[in-house]
Amino acid sequence: MSTETSVAVLVIGGALVAWIFNLVRQDRLYVGYGVIFGVAITTAAVVVGLPPILGAGAVLRAHIEAFIVGASAFVVLILVYTLSQVTLWSNRLTALTQELAIRQAERPMGHDPAPAQRSEPPPAAGPFTESPRPRPPHSK
Repeated sequence: MSTETSVAVLVIGGALVAWIFNLVRQDRLYVGYGVIFGVAITTAAVVVGLPPILGAGAVLRAHIEAFIVGASAFVVLILVYTLSQVTLWSNRLTALTQELAIRQAERPMGHDPAPAQRSEPPPAAGPFTESPRPRPPHSK
């Protein structure tokens, strides 16, 4: 890898870390995710970009298998962490749904149900409404 490519890798890594920091600052990315991604991107950029600049490209080629294993372990770690966060959100949503159901079940008996649950239409009110008159029977 050339020196220009190594510098490009380091600049791109720095730009990604700055973007992640901005997302965390704007509260559009969870802080825990931001720390994990920031550390991973910084580590990857330094491991890939720095040895060719320092003239130690052979070190990178000799340890590429370890780097791949480490990257794979990082992917598994991110998946487990993400799924644990989704599980927490699911548990919170379940608790919220149960709380709403309990509150709705505890309503007083005289409480007017929602319009979709009424068995008959509500009485009309206003100055021009009349009570319905019974129809006369049909005569043949």
